[in-house]
Amino acid sequence: MLKLTTMTLLGLATFGVLSGCNRAESPSATANDVAAARQDAAKDTAEARTDAAKDVAKAETSMQDKATDVNKAEEKGSYEVAETRAKGEHKVALEKCDSLSGDQQKACKARADADFEQAKANAKSAYPNH
Repeated sequence: MLKLTTMTLLGLATFGVLSGCNRAESPSATANDVAAARQDAAKDTAEARTDAAKDVAKAETSMQDKATDVNKAEEKGSYEVAETRAKGEHKVALEKCDSLSGDQQKACKARADADFEQAKANAKSAYPNH
């Protein structure tokens, strides 16, 4: 009998708890819950916006750094190409001077050297941050 009474009370208690879960809240309790949910949603949305703005700023900074690196690499490469071209043209000019003799050869080599120095100076002025 004790078992039956305990089982009955347990069943009634369970029924009471379960039926209480589906009971409607009072309008003021519902309004408070809705207001709290709206505040939480607004706070979460604001935090998400802040995080997104930080991520965008970080990406922009990274992109600017990469663009700077690319520009530096391009300038360095352009300078090296200009310098290599000047060396090659100087070498060719000196070889051509070998077909001359005496003062003509000296003057030809001096002109080739002057042209080479001018080409190097032009490269340095065109690409000052190489």
